[in-house]
Amino acid sequence: MKTEQHSAVDAPGARRRDRLFVVGVLVVAVVCGVATFRWVQPEPAASTAAEDTGSNAVVEPIVVPTPRPATAEGIEQFRADLREHFGDAVVDEAYLSAEIASFDKALTDSPNRVVSYTYRGGISADRDPVTRDVDTPVFDLATVDVPLLARYLAGAPQSTGVPDGTVNSISLETTEHGNVVRISVSNPAQESGSITLSPEGNLLSVSEFAP
Repeated sequence: MKTEQHSAVDAPGARRRDRLFVVGVLVVAVVCGVATFRWVQPEPAASTAAEDTGSNAVVEPIVVPTPRPATAEGIEQFRADLREHFGDAVVDEAYLSAEIASFDKALTDSPNRVVSYTYRGGISADRDPVTRDVDTPVFDLATVDVPLLARYLAGAPQSTGVPDGTVNSISLETTEHGNVVRISVSNPAQESGSITLSPEGNLLSVSEFAP
């Protein structure tokens, strides 16, 4: 009888302790689960902000100015680009205007063929090679005295007598008298004149505008 009474009194306490233990375990499990979830989650706010900043950023283009071909600086650049592209600055002839240049040049490995090119800050072929006389005279731009040419260019409008004239082109030609540089001057009224000199800067002739 004593044993039964003891069991009847102790059973509820034991059950309460069991329930408390189970509840405690569940609470610990929930806390650990929440902590683990927060620990493994990424931080999207910072990433999104960085992506938004990058997508909205404005990248300014880099513009490299190219001198006009029919100037002293333009001839220097043209000559340098020829050397870089072909390994030399030898042409059959060349025509440099305010915006572009054109020239004929024999193929290095086939001197009996020539190609016409356009130069506008870069070099591009206008057509396929055509037959060329292997004895065609050539013009080496390395022989041009550019500083001296610059002085002729500066005084060309006054020397040719073209009112309000400007230099509109420079021709590098091979003639029966040798290589020549021809500076052409004109104005909006289509009045024109020209100066012809040797690549070394010797004045050969002046064609003045006659009203």
